Amino acid sequence: MVEDLQGAFATQEQDWASEKQALQAQVQQAADQDATIAQLEQQLAQAQDGQNKEIQRLSEQLATVRQQLRERVNELSTLRQEHATEVEDWQAAQQDRASEKQALQAQVQQAADQDATLKQTLAQAQEGQGEEIQRLSGQLAAARQQLRERVRELSSLKQDFVRQSSELNESRANESMLNANLQSQEEESRKQQEAHQKALADLQESIQGENLEKERLQKRLQQELERSKQEYQNQLDLLGEKKQKELEKKDQELQKFRSIAETYQNLAQDLEKEIEQQTVTLDQFKEKLTVTLVNKIVFSTGSAKINANGLKILTRVAEVLKDHLEGRVIRVEGHTDSQIIGPDLQKIYPSNWHLSVIRAVNVVRYLEDVVKIPPEKLYAVGFGPYHPVADNETEAGRALNRRIEIVLTPEFERSMHEE
Repeated sequence: MVEDLQGAFATQEQDWASEKQALQAQVQQAADQDATIAQLEQQLAQAQDGQNKEIQRLSEQLATVRQQLRERVNELSTLRQEHATEVEDWQAAQQDRASEKQALQAQVQQAADQDATLKQTLAQAQEGQGEEIQRLSGQLAAARQQLRERVRELSSLKQDFVRQSSELNESRANESMLNANLQSQEEESRKQQEAHQKALADLQESIQGENLEKERLQKRLQQELERSKQEYQNQLDLLGEKKQKELEKKDQELQKFRSIAETYQNLAQDLEKEIEQQTVTLDQFKEKLTVTLVNKIVFSTGSAKINANGLKILTRVAEVLKDHLEGRVIRVEGHTDSQIIGPDLQKIYPSNWHLSVIRAVNVVRYLEDVVKIPPEKLYAVGFGPYHPVADNETEAGRALNRRIEIVLTPEFERSMHEE
């Protein structure tokens, strides 16, 4: 019985030992799996971190390009607002012209009022002169009445002389005195009559002179009004022509900026993929638009022959620029880095300058022969390594310096370059 129990116990202990070993093996296996999982999680985290950095870098590049596009759109919006402001200024100028015209009409009306006042004053003067004539005429009538009275007195004296002939000798002295007085009064009356007649003649002459002066003043006033009216009209016409020319000039400038902005937008939309890949960049400054193509998408290394991808991009760029050539030309610029050309290539291209010129000329020939841009609208220049946009000490900088720039520029700039 005891042996049976001991055997059973030993068997149980063996089973426990086996289970313990199995459990330990499972624990070790779980630990190994945990370590493996931790290692895999670490590798996954590292991979995700690298992907996140790459995604972040690409997102930053995309954000930069989108910001550039937004800035160009904002510039276009600013140009439209400036045009609206210029239109408002033109309308304000039109209102100013209307105000000046009203002021001129007011001056003309004021001159007419002054003429009416002058006429009224002259009429009053004539009325006053008429009263003076009446007064002098009254005095003349009184003098004549007095003369008639003196004549009646003389007649009475003569009758007395006839009736009193007997007293003639006695009153001879009185008669002589009366005759002398009568002659004196007659002379005085004659002088008064002559004076009155002269005064009447002077008054009539004065009235006639005043009428002539009035006519002269009216004529002079009319001439002055006509001269002032013509002068103001000339000033208004000159001001209107000057303002119209200024508005036309500003409108032309605005049309040029609008055309450049439209070209920029069309290129930005058509080359969106290349811009995002930073193989093509756009830049606008006033009336100049520059399309920069990195050499690797146009030419193979050490070659001046345009590759297939470059032909496609050049065609897309040129087709957009082709519709905006009025008053403008296309300047194709070739640029290289500062690395010396190898001995083999020097047999074909003695220097970077030669290489840049030949590349620019090949682009111009393609635009003329294939895209059919008029040759008088094209010219090529090569700058070699002398116009870098980045540091030539790094590979990234040299890659940026190796480029083709297609510049849409006003025609007068070409004349300046040629001179």
